[in-house]
Amino acid sequence: MRKKGWPATKADARRGWKTAARLFAALGLKVHHDKGEREGTTSLQLLGHFVGMRLGVFRLQPKLMMKFETMAAALLRYESKHQRWVRLGTLR
Repeated sequence: MRKKGWPATKADARRGWKTAARLFAALGLKVHHDKGEREGTTSLQLLGHFVGMRLGVFRLQPKLMMKFETMAAALLRYESKHQRWVRLGTLR
């Protein structure tokens, strides 16, 4: 029994590569035929995101993720300082 996400044969791997190439073409990205690894790689960088082929996930770079976390924390601090209470009757 083969593991999920692993090609069973070289033909399956080729079909998978062609599917990925069609996806990139649909997104407007050109794949250079002589560059890149078609075998052995399990992850790649795409538009600043980490794409994990085995897990099938998109992840942000750690530096960008930290920036978002900092911005979210600042927004929560701002929100807690500037909250206003409204009477329920006013909302009805």
